[in-house]
Amino acid sequence: MTKKRLALFGGLLMLSFAASCGISFLFVLRPAPRPAAGGQQAAATQPAPSVLSLAPAIGELEQLGPAEQQLAELLRELRGRLAESRQKQRELAEQEKRIRMTRELLKQQAQELEDLRIRLVGPLAELKKAKAELEQTRIAVDQQEKANLKRTATIYEKMDPTSSSSILKEMCSNKQEEDAAKILYYMSEKSAARCLGEMADKALAAKLSEMLKRIREQG
Repeated sequence: MTKKRLALFGGLLMLSFAASCGISFLFVLRPAPRPAAGGQQAAATQPAPSVLSLAPAIGELEQLGPAEQQLAELLRELRGRLAESRQKQRELAEQEKRIRMTRELLKQQAQELEDLRIRLVGPLAELKKAKAELEQTRIAVDQQEKANLKRTATIYEKMDPTSSSSILKEMCSNKQEEDAAKILYYMSEKSAARCLGEMADKALAAKLSEMLKRIREQG
């Protein structure tokens, strides 16, 4: 159907609508009919013709030409794109919601970690202090001293436990407790146990045993 025919149908529709409005207006202004002499009323007023009855057949409008078919195709494509756009908007809204929830969760976890860090400040400080104090109480042995102590420990192992324990006790009396503990450290476990067992001063034996735990080799 060409543009000329479309314009013609449009004009006919307008004329039909105008004619319908005019006829309806005339029936409104016309006075009501008087009753007949025999007591019967006049026949009912006939209704005005409708616009649809004067309009062209719908089948003619459906016979679209190439241009009108292309326009209809464009409209269908537009509707599809609008539906796709709405779907993407819904997906973006859902994604934004998930991102917002994730951000809130990360913020909450960060706050919990900060609270935990604050609670651990005191214990970590105490642990650091205890470690520093332990380092100060450790008994260090360098490589050169290690070789001399091993030779001395070998000599003490060849003695009987009573003699070796008496010598170590005398060293402790002369404020050489660390040297006595170092000798015991490089003796075999069996010999060191016998030597400590022969000591009459059990408090001294316990002190030397504790000092053995704090001996560390350097280098």
